[in-house]
Amino acid sequence: MTSVDSEETVAEPGGAANVLDGNPYTHWHTAYSPAPVAPPHEIVVDTGGRHRLAGFRHIPRQDGGANGRVRDYEFAVSDDGSTWRTVATGSFADYQTEKEVTFGATTARHVRFRALSATNGGPFTSVAELTVLQAPTGRLAP
Repeated sequence: MTSVDSEETVAEPGGAANVLDGNPYTHWHTAYSPAPVAPPHEIVVDTGGRHRLAGFRHIPRQDGGANGRVRDYEFAVSDDGSTWRTVATGSFADYQTEKEVTFGATTARHVRFRALSATNGGPFTSVAELTVLQAPTGRLAP
């Protein structure tokens, strides 16, 4: 995890690291204590090296709550963590099952997921898991 614009760690364990913990029953939730911050909300991850990327999977919170469920999103990649290339934008349907977004293969080290709005129109964002998908190498198995 490189950065996050907002996370709730006072009223609930909604830290941004939850999107990378492999547990769909924990989630990142943007701050609401003492007051919410308006979107967009973003999380930036350093993948640890340059990789061929081709998409991502997004799991909304799985605790039965719909607060913060992402509607409009933007996904961007970067080689240096400061100059970004948007590779995907769109809108998620309002349900809690996993969503997968693919894009043309690109090489990058950093990824940024930005939630532009929530399905219920509120100022929050919540995400259970975010998984970056690597592009196939194009090599045939021996």
